[in-house]
Amino acid sequence: MFIDRVLDEAKKEWDQGKEPTRDDGCYASAVAYDVIQENKMYQNFHEDVIKQNKPHSKAFIKANLSCVEQFKDFLVDRDLFPEDVRENCLQVLTEMKQSAHTYLLTPVHKVLKPHYKKLGTSDWLKKNTFEKLLNSTEEELQQLQGSSQSSYQELIGQLHQEVTEEYVRRLLKGEVKLKDSNQQQKAYETVKENAEKLHELFAEMVRLTFTAHFS
Repeated sequence: MFIDRVLDEAKKEWDQGKEPTRDDGCYASAVAYDVIQENKMYQNFHEDVIKQNKPHSKAFIKANLSCVEQFKDFLVDRDLFPEDVRENCLQVLTEMKQSAHTYLLTPVHKVLKPHYKKLGTSDWLKKNTFEKLLNSTEEELQQLQGSSQSSYQELIGQLHQEVTEEYVRRLLKGEVKLKDSNQQQKAYETVKENAEKLHELFAEMVRLTFTAHFS
């Protein structure tokens, strides 16, 4: 929408017979500059929504993730601007996506933190401990829905990675002592089973989103 508006202004000047301004004797167009400025204005709005953190901010950020994706596809697929302008805009969009992911996922990790704390403890080898983490993760995944299909899949892919990293980190600093081969085997089976269930959960959420999108 921003780019269309900028291009419309340029077209109006052309329709009116106006010549472009000169810079050091060369004709110059402000289109590229305007696109960068519009992009940065959008980023400022995006960051302000995050900073104020109002009740409806999450909905706006989910919408922005979809816009960022569309804007990125527009820049990549259409050869309208010089390479430096494209790279500048893509960098801004990448920063917006990263800040959106952090904003949306930080509350998720706060909810999961009590379950993280039990990983690597004697309670961890009890089956229901990880099940509670899994159930809470599923509830949070549902709360994250609301952006486009691909944006949501990328978001939960990031969460999958972060939950896995936290799982491994907690095990490495865990308190549980594996005194014999039976306990070691039990721990191995638990890690393997946990990893499979975590993968299945995220894969299922992706499948459900894909099905809903085309239903």
